[in-house]
Amino acid sequence: MAHVIGSLSMELVLPAAFLTLTYWMVGLRPGLVPFLLTLSVLLLYVLASQGLGLALGAALMDAKKASTIVTVTMLAFVLTGGFYVNKVPSGMVWMKYVSTTFYCYRLMIAIQYGNGEEILGMFGCELKRTEGAARTDGCRFMEEEVVGDIELWTSVTVLFFMFVGYRMLAYLALRRIKL
Repeated sequence: MAHVIGSLSMELVLPAAFLTLTYWMVGLRPGLVPFLLTLSVLLLYVLASQGLGLALGAALMDAKKASTIVTVTMLAFVLTGGFYVNKVPSGMVWMKYVSTTFYCYRLMIAIQYGNGEEILGMFGCELKRTEGAARTDGCRFMEEEVVGDIELWTSVTVLFFMFVGYRMLAYLALRRIKL
C-alpha cells in the first residue's frame, strides 16, 4: 500500500498532462464534462494496467522475465481490446474480456459518441429498433463498434475490480516470499 500510494502521484501526472495537451488538439468532444470523464477513464485504465504490472512483477520476481511477460500481455490486450483489430480470431475472443483496454475503449467511445445515434446517422444507419429490421453489414459493424455489447457501468465496475484485484494478487504473490 505504501508503494501504491507513494507512486500514485507520479503515475497519474504524466497521463493527465498528456491528455490535457492532446484532448483539445485532436478535436475530441468539447466541454469540461467530456474532458473530465475522459480523464477519469484514462486514469482508471492507467491504475488498472499498473496493477497488472505489479501482480506479474511480484509473481515472477525477475525484472527481465516480468518485463517481457507484461509487454506481451499488454500487446495482446491492446490487439484484442478492439482499438486496433475488430475481428479477433475465435480462439482469442475471450482475451478481450480480461483486457483493461477493452473496457477503457468502450467507455471512451461512449464518452465521445454518446449512445451512437449521431455518428450512426452520419453513416446512414439507425440504431436497431426491431429484431426483424434489415441491416447492412456496415451498419451492423458500426453499431457493434459504437454501441458495444456491454453496459457502461459494467465497464467501470470491471476496471475498478481489476484495479483492486491485480493489487490483491500482487500482495498475495509478495506474501509467499520467504525472507
